[in-house]
Amino acid sequence: MASTPRTLELLPQVRAGDGEATRELSDLLYGDLRRLAQAAIGRASGPSSIQATELVHEVFLRLSGSAGIDWQSRAHFLAVAAKAMRQVLIDRARRKGAAKRGDGDRPVTLQGGLDVASTSDPVDVLDLESSLERLQEIDPRGAEVVVCRLFGGMQVDEIGEVLGVSRHTVTRSLRTARAWLVRELSAGHDD
Repeated sequence: MASTPRTLELLPQVRAGDGEATRELSDLLYGDLRRLAQAAIGRASGPSSIQATELVHEVFLRLSGSAGIDWQSRAHFLAVAAKAMRQVLIDRARRKGAAKRGDGDRPVTLQGGLDVASTSDPVDVLDLESSLERLQEIDPRGAEVVVCRLFGGMQVDEIGEVLGVSRHTVTRSLRTARAWLVRELSAGHDD
């Protein structure tokens, strides 16, 4: 997912607040964002009824209010979009949990992606979010790698580009974060 010349041309214009450049960049990256959204939704199960198009539009709304972001590359844009997708999905899960508390609905869960569950059981989105927040406190890079991988569907090389680290560093961070999350999420199920 290398940056195209046109994408690189548009980034400074978007930084400057050019609405037309923002629309053109959005058009160029829309397919990538739909792919990320479909991957994130594909890992979600339970009562989350969000569609990929709705998730992409919600992300664009959130990103359009982020005029202060200094976009560095296409990968950087997609990493920030992955974080926004994570937040949209978490916010929806929290709202559904608050609205449905006690009426027997299943929680919104994630399946696959990082294989963070120690069993084949899906991982509750809100449990994962709590664990990611704790991971952020002790291993910020590991948490960032997980978000890019799980919510953004980004490959190791893309994550390395965004974080400015080597492929080896990303792989090591991902392996360490995955092990920590498995232990953390398994401990939560033992309570």
